[in-house]
Amino acid sequence: MPKSKTRKRGRRADEALSGYFSAVLIRYAFGKPGIHRTRPDRITRRFAGKRYRKLDTLADALGFEEWDDDLHSLDEVMSDLRHLIENFDLRKNRESSLAVAKVDHARQAMGLSTTEAELLLLALLSATCPQLQTAMSNLEAGSELAANRMISHALDIKPDSVHAALSSTALLKSGGFLEECHYASSQPRTLQDHLALEDDTQHWARQPQINSDALIHKVLTKAERTSLNASDFSYLADEFDLMKDLLRGADRNDSRGIHILIHGVPGSGKSELSRLLIQTIEGTGYDIVSAETGGRRDYLSGGERLGRYRVAQQILRNSKKSFVLFDECEDALTANDGFAAMFRNVRSAIGKGWMTKLLESSPRPTIWIANDVGWIDPALLRRFTYTLHMKRPPRHKRLSLAKARVGSHIKDPRILESIADSSSLTAADLERAARAMKLTATGNADEDVKRYLKILASRHESEFKPPSVNRLATLPYKFDWINSSVCADSIAAGFRRCNQGRAGLYGPPGTGKTAFVKALARQLEIPLIQKNASDLLGMYLGQTEQAIRSAFEEASDENGLLFFDEADSLLRSRGMARHSWEVSQVNELLAQIDNFQGCLVIASNHHENFDPAVVRRIDLKIDFGPLKGRAIQEVLEAACTALGLPDSVSAQTIQQSELEPRDIRLGDVATALRATQIAGCQPTLDDLLAAVVREQKARGATGAKRIGFIH
Repeated sequence: MPKSKTRKRGRRADEALSGYFSAVLIRYAFGKPGIHRTRPDRITRRFAGKRYRKLDTLADALGFEEWDDDLHSLDEVMSDLRHLIENFDLRKNRESSLAVAKVDHARQAMGLSTTEAELLLLALLSATCPQLQTAMSNLEAGSELAANRMISHALDIKPDSVHAALSSTALLKSGGFLEECHYASSQPRTLQDHLALEDDTQHWARQPQINSDALIHKVLTKAERTSLNASDFSYLADEFDLMKDLLRGADRNDSRGIHILIHGVPGSGKSELSRLLIQTIEGTGYDIVSAETGGRRDYLSGGERLGRYRVAQQILRNSKKSFVLFDECEDALTANDGFAAMFRNVRSAIGKGWMTKLLESSPRPTIWIANDVGWIDPALLRRFTYTLHMKRPPRHKRLSLAKARVGSHIKDPRILESIADSSSLTAADLERAARAMKLTATGNADEDVKRYLKILASRHESEFKPPSVNRLATLPYKFDWINSSVCADSIAAGFRRCNQGRAGLYGPPGTGKTAFVKALARQLEIPLIQKNASDLLGMYLGQTEQAIRSAFEEASDENGLLFFDEADSLLRSRGMARHSWEVSQVNELLAQIDNFQGCLVIASNHHENFDPAVVRRIDLKIDFGPLKGRAIQEVLEAACTALGLPDSVSAQTIQQSELEPRDIRLGDVATALRATQIAGCQPTLDDLLAAVVREQKARGATGAKRIGFIH
């Protein structure tokens, strides 16, 4: 026979004998000393004179001196090893006894099945007992199925039970006790690889104490308490009471499958609200860990965290007033198929059926916290008992939060008002900025306030506008000055009386449309939600529609006056559209206007291009024109007062100037007032009138000559 075939069959005999005695050793370790059913005599008798290196290694690990192949027949080798194994009592080993006690403690704490407990014990023994580790390292497994069959045969457990207990979704692996063994690798895998412990589980296995606290801490940790109270979420009072009663009732009745989903923009206070709910009902919250406690990785994927969640439910199943908190849950709940799985972490994706069963069977109520639920499968969203979309607090609440957090340091009410005006600021932002201010305190109150505002501005540069000192005098605003087709005072009175309405402001630039809306919001004592085209138009498909919807939602939440300034590009007639997205954004705006129950104002210089459907939905169509009559004198006199000049401007003075009286606009005077202050140290009335004339000529007022380079 060729030598190559002899060597090959010799290796097969070597592996067969090694596997035979390794399996027998495992059975003896578990008190099951029966003879292995697949004795490999047919293979090994033919090559009795060969050297069996793996058997040498196994015998050496057992403390049996290496034998001489020339002096021993195969039967003698098998007899000697069998005799040695029969006299080897692994259960008398102190470390083995400790492992048995640990697994029994973990089984009771976590509800492990008999099969799961025996498999975990085998993994622990192989990690602490060198003899058993050598035996399992000698058992090569070419696949997961082969490894499960070996374990089934050695422990005398049904193969289906072993396969179920060692699947990736079962408790031992999804809970982070055993590592995943990837058989696709070119490197040979053994039974030791198949039952390898996770790093932090190995740490628990080596500890001399018989308690499962370290194992529990790899799954969940006790949630921190919050310093907030119910008054901080007064704008969610009804929702808060409902969730509180739901959790209390689920705990009292031991109801399964009770889940609350709280989602919203980052920093809106979702985690703080969740902790406050549990504190209010005198319960204890437990966070699902997001990183290994003592392992090689500082993070866990969504799927791995779900495994920890499953174990946590087993640990807490009999604990009254215990509740689970699953923060940043969107990665864990991503569907395992479709569009979402393409763009989310594949390792975090889960099967819909498995997740549904997990949600329905969970014994302890759970609060799930997410920023964005758009990636979560709708079928899973329907499994939640209650869902709260948590938005940023309204302006009046932001003002009270600012006063509570930094009111003792910031005395200027204008600064507090400016903080409240930023709709993107949250309680968390104010808290972090206040903490940073304390760390960077200089002892100078004014300097500390400046630093606080700078910290806030760095987090919300696009929206937060710290109050600035205006060194230029500005023009006041009075409804009496407005030249409009509907009396300004009656508009304000109607909006106040009905608490809703839609008005369209039309007219040339500078006639006071924007200033009117700001004054209207002040008179109504409601926040102004101003949106320009740049705030709404997006570069991606559907982005503009989303911004429009968000603007209306913000106005509803704030109970504010929604103002679309220079909205021509948004309201253009659909008949003039060149692209489909131009039509869809108008459609979205129409739908939102129909459903909006607040105050809406739209201002434009070119309303003739508006879509007819938009025009039909506007209740009041108000034309704004140039100043008329006595209003011209009053506006000029107000400008003189701002400059520190005598506030008397006669009609004769106006007639004698180069002003075009039929087209003097409020914007002309406001700009001239600023220009006069910048250009001269001691401006006069003539300087002011000349500046107004220049503004008229610059825009080509009727009867006024244009400035040469402006057409």
